[in-house]
This record gives sequence, structure tokens and C-alpha cells, in this order.
Amino acid sequence: LHITVQCADKNLHVYFHRPSDQPNGLTISLEAGTILSFVVVTFGYIILVTKIAPYQTIRYYMCIFPFISLFVVYVTFWIARLCINRKKILAVTLMVIFSFITLASYKMQTIDYVYQHLEQRNQDLQEYDNYPVIVLNISSSHNNADRFMYEWQNFPAVFRCEKGDFSGLSRAQNSYDLSQGFLLYVLNNNLERKELFQQINQYLKLQNVNPITTQGCLVYFCTLEGGNA
Repeated sequence: LHITVQCADKNLHVYFHRPSDQPNGLTISLEAGTILSFVVVTFGYIILVTKIAPYQTIRYYMCIFPFISLFVVYVTFWIARLCINRKKILAVTLMVIFSFITLASYKMQTIDYVYQHLEQRNQDLQEYDNYPVIVLNISSSHNNADRFMYEWQNFPAVFRCEKGDFSGLSRAQNSYDLSQGFLLYVLNNNLERKELFQQINQYLKLQNVNPITTQGCLVYFCTLEGGNA
């Protein structure tokens, strides 16, 4: 089977034929072909992500938002063109429709992945950048365990206790001077505050515990009994 594709007169001509046969033609306008491509790619991607994504979240679909927007614009233009013959009135009508959609979206919808709350978090942590950090991951999962790694480069030392292993707190104390105080990052916490610090006090005798921020994850500034802070 041979397939011949020709583009002429703003149309896409597709011919299917055997080598010895006369070709049978299928003519598709470039406009229809472009829209059909957008539709096939968009719905094909949605089906693919639905099947293989570990969980459903909007960020997996961000790459097809431009295709969906173009398709909506085209359908709106096509419907308006059927109802309105005069080009100037058509242009003004479309301008009003899309301006209304844009303004309504701006007022009614929130913007994902802007992380505005992190601005306050950064301000809260600024005055503590001279202190060491202990990262306590309570859960056996590594989910979100590295989420704040970009912050840790600002601190002089970072110690990690993974999978709820509180004994790592003693190793941190033996490896670095914590007498001036330290920041405690608590990740994936499923313990009540009282139970959490009971576990911590088995390895580090804390004198004061002050919450610094709850934005993103819990961060405490801690001092030890007999410390200099």
C-alpha cells in the first residue's frame, strides 16, 4: 500500500493506492487538518496520562493547555462566524467574549504552583541562617523529604534522620556543636507534638522549642539544656 500526500490550493490531499492501481484521494483542508491534529494530540495525551500517571494532578496536563486554549478559540470563532456576517461586528464580539473569559478567570480561579506562602517562610528563616539544621523525616516514605533542599545550602551544617530514626539526633550532636541552638525541620510528621518531642528528648535534652514557621513544613528553633543560646 502506497500513501501519497500532496499540499495544494490550501488543501491537504492524501492518496491511498497499490502500486498498480489508480490512487483514491482524500482531501482535507489545512485548517481542518490542523484542528484535527490538535484534537488527536490533546485527547491522546489525556488518555495516556490518565493511564500511566501515578496520581492525578494538574501539572501533568499543563503542556496541553495551549492546545485546549487554541481549540476553544477556534470553536468560538467558528460559531460566531456562522451567526455574524460582518467582519467588524464579528471582531468586536469576539474581543468582548474573550475579554470577559479572561477577566472572569482572573477573578474566579487561583493560580497553581506560585507558592506565595514561601515568601513569608523565607523571611521567617532569614535570621537563623547561621545555625545548623537537623532534618527529621518521621515517615518511612521519602515523599517530600528533599523538598526544601534548596534552603539547606544556606546553613553551615545539615544532618538528616530518615525513616523515623531518632537515634540520628545523637550522631548530629556528636558531630557538630549544637550548644548555640539549631533548626529542626520536621517532615512527613504523623505524631502529636507531645509524642514527637518525647521521642526527641530521648536523644537530645531540649530546653526551649520555638516554632519558626508552619508554611511548607514545621521548622523549630531548639536549644539544649546547658547550652549557650
